[in-house]
Amino acid sequence: MFTKTFFKLFPPPKFLDEPYAGIDISDSAVHCIQFARGPGTFGRNGGLVIAKFGMRPLVQGIVEAGFVKEKEKLTATVAELVRELNIERVRASLPEEEMYIFKTQVPAHKDRKTMAQNIEFRLEENVPLSPANAIFYFDTIPGTEVPAAGTISASVAVAPRKVVETYLEVLNNAGLTVISFEMQARALARAFIQKNRVAKSDHETVLIVHIFKRKIGMYMVYDGVACFTSTISRGENVAETIVAETKKISDYWAERGEGRKEIDRIVISGSDALSADLVERISPEPGVRVEIANVWGNAFSPEDFVSPIAAGDSLDYSVAAGLALPVQYP
Repeated sequence: MFTKTFFKLFPPPKFLDEPYAGIDISDSAVHCIQFARGPGTFGRNGGLVIAKFGMRPLVQGIVEAGFVKEKEKLTATVAELVRELNIERVRASLPEEEMYIFKTQVPAHKDRKTMAQNIEFRLEENVPLSPANAIFYFDTIPGTEVPAAGTISASVAVAPRKVVETYLEVLNNAGLTVISFEMQARALARAFIQKNRVAKSDHETVLIVHIFKRKIGMYMVYDGVACFTSTISRGENVAETIVAETKKISDYWAERGEGRKEIDRIVISGSDALSADLVERISPEPGVRVEIANVWGNAFSPEDFVSPIAAGDSLDYSVAAGLALPVQYP
C-alpha cells in the first residue's frame, strides 16, 4: 500500500532529470509554464528562462471548489493548451478545498520512506480517510526536533484518492504524463520564498494570500513549509475579506503555530493582487510587511532575463511557476 499512497505525489528523483512543465487547474482557468536552462550560469537556479507558457479560461461550472464536474470539457481545454505548447510531462496542482493538512510528530529518521510509513499508520487519526483511499506527502518542519524523544514535526498533506485519480485521468486523456501532484500552497511557497533568505536561526513565518477569480487562498508557511491552509469566498469586498481572515489566521498562529508566533510578512499574488488598497489595508498589526509576490524570485533575476509575461499577468502564473521550478530532493 505504501508505494501507492506516497510516491504518486512524491516521485523518485530519477523522474526529475527530464524536462517538465507546471500546470495549475483552478475553477476559472488552466495555467501552464515550463522553464529551461539559459545561457551561462545566471540566476538562482543556474540560469532559468521561460521556455513555454500559456493559459485557457474555464467556463464557470466545469470545475467548482476544486471538484471536476465536467471531465470531458476540462480534458478538451487542457488538450488544446497541450497542443499549443507542445508539452508532454507535467507536475500538477491539486485543489486546496479537496485536501487535508495536519501536523504530527514522526521519528527523526534520515530515511523518508520510514518516516512516511510511520505517517501512514496515523492517517485515520487525523483525516476522515482510510490509507487505502488517501494519497499523501509530507515536509518536516525545521527547528522542531525533540532530541530526547528522537522526533520532529511534519506537515502532512492528504488528498482523497478519487480526487487524484480524476485529475490524473483528465491530464492523461489530454496527452500528458504526470510525474507528481502537489497542493497549491506548497507550489506558491517554492515560487515566492527565496532559499537562504534568512539565517537558519531566524526562521521566517510568511502568510501567502493568493487571490483567485472566485476565491481566496490563505496559506501559512513556516521556514518554507506550508503548515496551514484556508480557502474562502472572495466576498463583495476583497480587501475586507482578506483583512478579516488574516486576523483569524494571525490569532490561530499565535496560539497553535510553529516556531515564531508572529507573522513576519504577508505576500499577495493572483488576480487583483495589484489592487491599490490591498497592501495598505491587510496587515494585522504595525510592523508586518506586506508585499506583492515576485513570481520569478527563485527562477531568474530581471537583470538576467526579461519575462515575456506582463507583471500583472505573471501573478496568475504563480502556482504553475512553483510547480515548474526544479525540485531538490533530500
